[in-house]
Amino acid sequence: MAESLKPSALAKQIHSIEFGHKISDKTATGFGTWFTDYNTWDTYHLVPSSRPVVNPPDAKTNYVDMPGIDGPLDMSTALTGTMLYKNREGSWEFVVANDYQSWDAIYHNLKNQLHGKFFEVRLLDEPSYYYKGRLFVNEWKSEQNWSKVTLDYNLQPYKFELNSGNEPWLWDPFNFENGVIRSYGYDESPLYVFDTLELDIPASERIQSLIIHVVSGTGLTVRIGHGASTYPLNSGANDMTEYLIQRMAPTADITQAFLGSKLTNLIFYGSGSVYVEYQGGWL
Repeated sequence: MAESLKPSALAKQIHSIEFGHKISDKTATGFGTWFTDYNTWDTYHLVPSSRPVVNPPDAKTNYVDMPGIDGPLDMSTALTGTMLYKNREGSWEFVVANDYQSWDAIYHNLKNQLHGKFFEVRLLDEPSYYYKGRLFVNEWKSEQNWSKVTLDYNLQPYKFELNSGNEPWLWDPFNFENGVIRSYGYDESPLYVFDTLELDIPASERIQSLIIHVVSGTGLTVRIGHGASTYPLNSGANDMTEYLIQRMAPTADITQAFLGSKLTNLIFYGSGSVYVEYQGGWL
């Protein structure tokens, strides 16, 4: 496993971008940890021309011109019951100091390490979330005292919360203005159910997989939201994603389900110990 490249204090000040990966394998050392492979400042000494942001995704609209009605018929959500989105596309322009390394060395490393590669991407201005997608090295422009290089990106439409509900929670990257705390236990430190346990699930724009892990106990059941049904839980992993979608977005396809601004909860009944695997996704 590659050693994480810890961003320097200067990298944080100049709004650098990290290209790395999230360790999600529960058997791996460092589970729930973000690993940085490359940092735009620490690795390449790139300074963004302006504060880097990721463009919002275009909505997948479908308008059909029908006779006998004013304007077109909006069929954008006819199949899924909710809006779908294209990938996020855009570019970041960086200034390169000519006294750090030769331009050909930096350009060579950028192309070999980033061009066409799939990464998980984290902006140090937005440390609580990360994006997934491909990067492309665009043109290089040279001047007398500095050069400029452009990195293009094609990222999935949703950004992901840095920590899943079943991972150790970290203070350092948390955003106290728009961050979401999901502390639903994990295998070494589960939640205990004594008769009942209610667990709030803050809203997420995109429904990810909801997996309930039963560590110990028998006869445990769970109610999703305030629905009429309770569902039995077996020892080990219980995939409750379909039931969550039926409760929160009953008209949506199971692969394209969204919560929007809704809030739900899980109510456990019985005696035992559990932890919940859930990671939010946002526009």
